[in-house]
Amino acid sequence: MSCFRRSNARLRILVPKDFDINSIQKCPIDSCCNFIPLDDDALKEEPDLPFVVLQQEYFIAHLTGRQFKCDYNCRNIVLSKLYGYRTAFLPYRAESAAKMIDNNFGLEIIHDTLHNNEIPRLIFAQEGLQFSNVVENGTNCIMENYTSLDLQNLAEITKSKHCNHDFFIVYLGPSNDSKHPNMCASHQYMCCSTKTLETYEYRTAIQSRVEKMLYEDVEACIKKWKAEDQALELKKPAKRTPNFRLVDIQGNPVEEDTDYLLQMYDQPEDVIKDGDYGSIFYATYRLNRSEKIVVRFCIIDGIHYLTYNGKFLQADDTNGDEIGYTEEEEVPEKNYRLEFHVTENNTFKTAKWDKNIWLRFEKRTLNHSYLNFSEIEEVMRWGKPLELMLKRV
Repeated sequence: MSCFRRSNARLRILVPKDFDINSIQKCPIDSCCNFIPLDDDALKEEPDLPFVVLQQEYFIAHLTGRQFKCDYNCRNIVLSKLYGYRTAFLPYRAESAAKMIDNNFGLEIIHDTLHNNEIPRLIFAQEGLQFSNVVENGTNCIMENYTSLDLQNLAEITKSKHCNHDFFIVYLGPSNDSKHPNMCASHQYMCCSTKTLETYEYRTAIQSRVEKMLYEDVEACIKKWKAEDQALELKKPAKRTPNFRLVDIQGNPVEEDTDYLLQMYDQPEDVIKDGDYGSIFYATYRLNRSEKIVVRFCIIDGIHYLTYNGKFLQADDTNGDEIGYTEEEEVPEKNYRLEFHVTENNTFKTAKWDKNIWLRFEKRTLNHSYLNFSEIEEVMRWGKPLELMLKRV
């Protein structure tokens, strides 16, 4: 889903006077459309932008002067792609239109009419819950509203529709931890087997993976993702122990008031560098000029810290969650504090205090790579935390 859609842009759907709008199946894209009466003025309005004309047995999609006769079983696919064109930046529209025209929206042509060549899935959304821009562009699905989350009832509705009868999806709304509800927000979903009524909740980050697997084997899909979630829980930062101690790369316990070089263990072509602006670290190519990062270890009130020039290492959120150091020689607040987790390599991984958010290496250019903490679910599920090491000076 694009992060740059303009929320005020709507796709025009022209409805003939005697057409019963309730006779067609609802689709998620409907919340991004304006349904307006068909007349001469409506046909002339914004001629350069796509629009749709509804008919009794089919609908006609208009795009860059071309017309496409479409069966209603592909309405969400066609309309969502037209909407993507409608909301795209001007330089990308020609390429987008050419792609849709060349491959007929990815659909099958039967008797001069575009048809859906795969059975859609059904997604439910609670009555009144805003649903715009939630379903990915071109998704093959239909939708219904619900007032009560009665799984058995929703399963029966699913079996009565022209859709996949093995499962259904429920849109639960924006994730509670979504920081930007209007921009690339994370959303919560639930899939349910119509056979067993077993469910699995997931978020936008893995939506396409989960829903693709559901078509293959619903029960195996739910079992697989639940097992992965359980494994993910086991990967979360371990409970701190009273006898915890950082070690250097030789396996020796680090000592207070002793200088150590802070280096990356698993990124040998790059070195850590003090930021050119602000109190943050980043990584650069090892042959570039950079001062070595010398740190010291200390324990204050039972908490283990690393310091750099007398200032404490922390998660700095000035420009993003990057690893940096305090501006003053004071211990960081709890929400900026770091946890260190020693590995079998005599290295350590770094997490935000009491959170399953790990420090990672993000390559950008030869001269600049980020050392940041990420809440993106893909990183937490499949990303590899950065391993740091201490070498005694």
